[in-house]
Amino acid sequence: MEIKNKFLRFGLTLLSERPLLCLLLILYWGAVLVLALFRFVAHTRGIVLLGISPIVAGYILVGFALVSVLLFVWRTMTFNDIILKMAQEEYTVLHGRAPTEEESKGVREQLSPIWATGHIGSRFVDVVALIPAPNITMAFVFTVASVLLKITFEQLVDKEMGRLLQIFFFNFPWLVALLIGLYLIYHDAWSIALLKEHVRRLIHPPDIDLAAHYAAFLPLLSQAEMACFQKKYSEQLRNKEIANQLGNSLSTVKSHVYNINKKWKDYSEENDIPMSLSIFMRQILFYQP
Repeated sequence: MEIKNKFLRFGLTLLSERPLLCLLLILYWGAVLVLALFRFVAHTRGIVLLGISPIVAGYILVGFALVSVLLFVWRTMTFNDIILKMAQEEYTVLHGRAPTEEESKGVREQLSPIWATGHIGSRFVDVVALIPAPNITMAFVFTVASVLLKITFEQLVDKEMGRLLQIFFFNFPWLVALLIGLYLIYHDAWSIALLKEHVRRLIHPPDIDLAAHYAAFLPLLSQAEMACFQKKYSEQLRNKEIANQLGNSLSTVKSHVYNINKKWKDYSEENDIPMSLSIFMRQILFYQP
């Protein structure tokens, strides 16, 4: 059990520190899930009550999947508008009135640590990095659902089935699709709740001594990790750029970044700091430029 827990924690840490990998897993297993549902439905009777054939029913599922993707894209592209609206609502609660135009600019500046920038792919990565838990869970749900569909289909498709087993086989893909739909609704609510927490922490002045924790954390890093840390979090460079500037291999830089984040995780848990290293450093740069 302890080995399984360690393996699980390692997997969660790995994905939370590699948002691009998490995003790629979501996209891959999401595509696999849609194809598995389409193949499964094509071997059922379709939607009998509506007289819809299996192939048409499969395309309907694909259509729902595309709509879900478009909603996910829309949510990502309007991410900054969403957190800005949250921040303005938080400001109104704190001050008893809506912010003026000048105050709204200040509110927007306070959100700079979590502001998503760049093209859609970059924004996806920013969002996944900011709220990793719902997105790691999404990747896990898509993976489990795809595997269950494949195993069930392979085991039953060529088997002689009684009436009860036929009912189960014909309805199983629809049940999976329904559960996935309900999960996506929950995922959206979960993500919004986490975003509100991030916004609330940024709108309220930080109640921790950022400078003191920054000074206490730096000595925990080795000389090589310190050089990587400055490039990564102070200069906001990407891993490839860090490797080129420091003359290291990309794998060495990734190893340093992993070790830095692991040390921060231990330090933040010990000192009750409820934020990732990237958010902490963005607040350092914002409040103490």
